[in-house]
Amino acid sequence: MKKFSIICVIVMLFAVFGAISLSAAEQPTITINSEKQLYAAGDKATVNIEFTNNTRVLSFSVRMLYDKDVLKLIDNGDTSLLGTSMSNEDYNVYPYPYAWYELKGTTKSGVIASPIFQIKEGTPNGRYKITVEYTSGDIVDTSSENIPVKVISGYIEVTCPHANKTSVAAVSATCASTGTKAHEKCSACGKLFLNGKEATEAEISTLIDPTNHTGETRLDGKLDPKCSTEGYTGDTVCTGCETVITKGKAIPPTGEHKEEVRDAKEADCTNEGYTGDTVCTDCKKVISKGKVIPPDNTKHNYQWVVDKNATFEETGLKHEECTRCHDMRSLDTVIPIPICEHSAMQHFASVSATCKKQGTKEHWYCSECNRKYRDEKGMLLVNSEDELIVPVDPNNHVNTEIRDVKSATCSSEGYTGDKYCTDCNTLIASGSILAINPDGHNFINNKCEYCGKIQVTYYPPTFTYIDDETHLAGGNIRSHVPDSLTMHTDGVYEWNYCLYCQHEYGRVPVTEADINIDDSVDLIVDDPVQSTNDGDDIDVDDNTDDNTDADAAEPEDNNPPTGIAIALLPMALAMAAATIVKKK
Repeated sequence: MKKFSIICVIVMLFAVFGAISLSAAEQPTITINSEKQLYAAGDKATVNIEFTNNTRVLSFSVRMLYDKDVLKLIDNGDTSLLGTSMSNEDYNVYPYPYAWYELKGTTKSGVIASPIFQIKEGTPNGRYKITVEYTSGDIVDTSSENIPVKVISGYIEVTCPHANKTSVAAVSATCASTGTKAHEKCSACGKLFLNGKEATEAEISTLIDPTNHTGETRLDGKLDPKCSTEGYTGDTVCTGCETVITKGKAIPPTGEHKEEVRDAKEADCTNEGYTGDTVCTDCKKVISKGKVIPPDNTKHNYQWVVDKNATFEETGLKHEECTRCHDMRSLDTVIPIPICEHSAMQHFASVSATCKKQGTKEHWYCSECNRKYRDEKGMLLVNSEDELIVPVDPNNHVNTEIRDVKSATCSSEGYTGDKYCTDCNTLIASGSILAINPDGHNFINNKCEYCGKIQVTYYPPTFTYIDDETHLAGGNIRSHVPDSLTMHTDGVYEWNYCLYCQHEYGRVPVTEADINIDDSVDLIVDDPVQSTNDGDDIDVDDNTDDNTDADAAEPEDNNPPTGIAIALLPMALAMAAATIVKKK
């Protein structure tokens, strides 16, 4: 029994580890391989992206990564192995996407794409990685479960075969720069070769030759000889290493003076002149002295002097005068009248004449010649200001006003007023009489100052009425002033009105025979804030209807015990009857 247990354990271990090993062996894998081992710059390189151990993929989406600086994707090859291809036609997209799907899923394995790259010219030697990436959900099976995929990256190795070598001639070293030995250079990668072997820049270079002055030279210290001093041919110097290649030689004096006349002065009408001294410019020696020149009465310095400036109305005068001796000539030379271009014309519109003021005609003013013209071009000169005057127009009244206006009132006619000119005080138009206005009252303390009519404001009742002498307002009893009481009626009710506290009281129904309306009283229905006789403001209830409504005009009873009892009587009787029926 113990042996059997051990055997079972061993079998189970083998099963577990075998399953693990099998699973590892069967894991889906993406492998990227290059078709060739080595490429040169400028070549086209093809790689194969192979998908193996497919466990029935339903959809597949990966993105290819590569070095964009040296590789350029130019083609995809065949991408139809796994089903419908959805690869991008724009090869400039990076990372470059590959996507497939198969409606029923597929177990196919093999090359899913064969991208072709162009290796850029001048690419340095080296290995350039190509791989793919994906995230969870990009590769799923027919059960919509993620498939973990192992990725084995590939490489494109670039190396130059040095197939195209060119010979480079030797360059001699100079005093300022190194030279180079004769060598070869690869035109593809730029590598250098000396005697068939790859070499560095230092290996093909030669040392500076201090004796080889092949560059430009200059002449230092050159000096021309003078009458009494020697000159120098100058030293020849190498501009590359600043070495004196050739020393110069001395040049003997010429023994000849370079003559120059100095301090010469021309004589004029009042001053002497001087011929000037002859001087050597090299040794500064005065070779010969000059002579004095007496004044010359014919050599004047004439300038024009204006005696009278010309204007745009008349000519001017001028003469010539010597600035030194003041000799004059060309006396009374006429300065002509200047021609104005009228480039600064200012326009003045016409101004109409009124009953009191003159007007002006349209004209232009030139600020250059300070003259006025009747046209814009300056052809018609205004010789006198009178030419521009427009006479006074007695019928053109510009400023007017209405006088003697009177409003029509309730007892007198009114007047619209007369129209007068405020400039010449002329009556332009007479007004008209306004008929008497029945509503044209002017109430002062509720009484019209014209016809004596009394203005009474009716306020809806908001108080509990006690008697004919007092009323309750806001819980306070107020006594009426007898002189302020008036009687009013609307044809259905009559009431007393207190002008002092502006409240009504004692409203009772009346018959037509009892109506006594004072025609001198205006009834105005209003709903303002009421004032009691002690100055306190009381808000008026806005729920009261117009006083023509007999029912609504009844005064409100704030203490209605009798009314409440009457209203509750039917309800009490009904309840009693119900109780009796229940007992039966």
